[in-house]
Amino acid sequence: MAWWLLRRASGSRIFASLGCGLFAALAAYRLIQLRPHLFTLLAALALYWLLLESASPPSRKRIAGAALLFAAWANMHAAFLLGPLILGTALGGILVAMALGGAEARTRDRARATGLALAAGLGGAATLLNPSGLQPHLAWFIAGRETPDLARVGDEWSRVDLFAFPLPGLPPSPLNWLILWVLVIALLFIGTLALRAWRKRPRGTGPVASLDPALVAVSVLSLALPLIAVRFLWLGIFPLLLLARAGRPWTGEETQGRVAPWVGAVSSALLLAAFMNWGAGALISRTVPPTWAGYAEPYRAGKYHADLIWTLKDAGLQGTAFADYHMAGFMGFWLAPDIRVLVNGTLNVSQDVIAANLPLRERRGQREGETYTELLDRHGVDLFLGIRLPRAADSARPWFYTTSHLENTPGWIPIFRNLTGAIYLRTNEKNRKNLERVSEYYAELEIPFDASVGFDPERVTREKRGWAILHGLIPMHFTQITKAAYGSDPGLNFKGRGTLAAVYAALGLYERATALDLQRLEGDPNVIPVRRRLVWCLLRLGQINEAALYAAPLNETPASDVLSRRIHDVALAAVGASAEERAGLIARLPVFSYVDASVLARGLAVPRPRIPPR
Repeated sequence: MAWWLLRRASGSRIFASLGCGLFAALAAYRLIQLRPHLFTLLAALALYWLLLESASPPSRKRIAGAALLFAAWANMHAAFLLGPLILGTALGGILVAMALGGAEARTRDRARATGLALAAGLGGAATLLNPSGLQPHLAWFIAGRETPDLARVGDEWSRVDLFAFPLPGLPPSPLNWLILWVLVIALLFIGTLALRAWRKRPRGTGPVASLDPALVAVSVLSLALPLIAVRFLWLGIFPLLLLARAGRPWTGEETQGRVAPWVGAVSSALLLAAFMNWGAGALISRTVPPTWAGYAEPYRAGKYHADLIWTLKDAGLQGTAFADYHMAGFMGFWLAPDIRVLVNGTLNVSQDVIAANLPLRERRGQREGETYTELLDRHGVDLFLGIRLPRAADSARPWFYTTSHLENTPGWIPIFRNLTGAIYLRTNEKNRKNLERVSEYYAELEIPFDASVGFDPERVTREKRGWAILHGLIPMHFTQITKAAYGSDPGLNFKGRGTLAAVYAALGLYERATALDLQRLEGDPNVIPVRRRLVWCLLRLGQINEAALYAAPLNETPASDVLSRRIHDVALAAVGASAEERAGLIARLPVFSYVDASVLARGLAVPRPRIPPR
């Protein structure tokens, strides 16, 4: 539909194709997500076609069609308020044009303004035809009093800063940032030309005919909304439509020469290359399955750490759980109502809960003097789901490693642990039944579990290796790793022991990892990755002075080795820190590089998706 509208506006298939490519680049992250906001994109385009494409007053049929569109929109997606906002802005643009124009312009625009006002009134009334009546209209304002800045929850609510180049790995992409700048400059340019032409015209002839004041106003709105939230970048279609209409005398097919198709082809090829390298293509490629078999699955269970969720479900646990924001909707589908997730995608939570989301991921208290466990207890958290490997971030996007946040924490025990996640249970009278359920669950599976100390991944791996492999405790080639580590080949021995130590470190078996790394450093003290891991494990074991001693050579690494320098700095800072501060510093400290973590996770069994019963 976007291509069709651009084709009608510009009179050129070439411009329509290029403009549609720009729109696709801006909207790419919205387009790949099969969510109701796809209807919002379609509805906004349909609204333009019904009421704004023509400078003539809208007909009764088009007004009625717009009212039906509003009714459907209100029942499809919460962003239906964009419709009245777009119409109100368009109406405001016409009223400004009427004030600046003469009698003839006011007469011409009055009928159109009346039609748009009628459409807005009927459309607004039509949005009340939903099961909740006026409640969806007030949801934003009600939530605004109780919910803090949404940018603290998700990247898609972050603002676009036109005067700061985008950070790698975070929206907007450099390409979208550049497209937005081009649209802003283009709008200012044609607006300046139109203003100069209007001033030269005789009084009373009104604005330049090629610029529709309604579309100009909507274009300004479309370029302003991304400055509030990056998710509105797709509204760039309206400035593109304005440019198409303004440039029609030069882009129309009747004025194109033989060079135009080649210009369009080259521009499209360059846009595609830019999209894949500097646009949303790089972000999208991380979210799509890498194989055809992946597309055959109903969803990517590994993305949501389904092995943790299946454990909670199969054990029949109950209570309030904390998990990373992106997992909450998936957890709610499988675990509600037995388990309630503290923060989920509906954002129907108090301001205090949202404010606690970041401290909970960073392992620190929220209020002055508050400890981490006090924060968990204040929100009544019974189950804590920690996720991910302790690796350094590969971009500006924060990487929160929470798997070990509650290791050796009084009042909490692990009830499941693998390389990429863990579940901890609050051990109080309230959760006595939960602990009994966990014990019964593991007893039925004949998996070793001690209710007094919790889940022991080393014992499980030793006694039930097949189960450990299937549930991601160890890589599928763990036997080959151990054979290489203790074999007679020196080359394989070095590599195998390094991999084995990394597995132990990720599983929380720090003493085992430390023993291997100390042996390696005795032979060659200059192996930096081994020294990093040794210092990290010593910090986890509480051997702070020893960690600081072994960390000294890390400060002599090149400045580009940010990970080594950071481990060194934390080791020194931990010496004089309080117990709570030290726990937070160590919990937030990575040990693996992005490449190291990728290699370590490559051999893990991926949890299989489950199909819910009908």
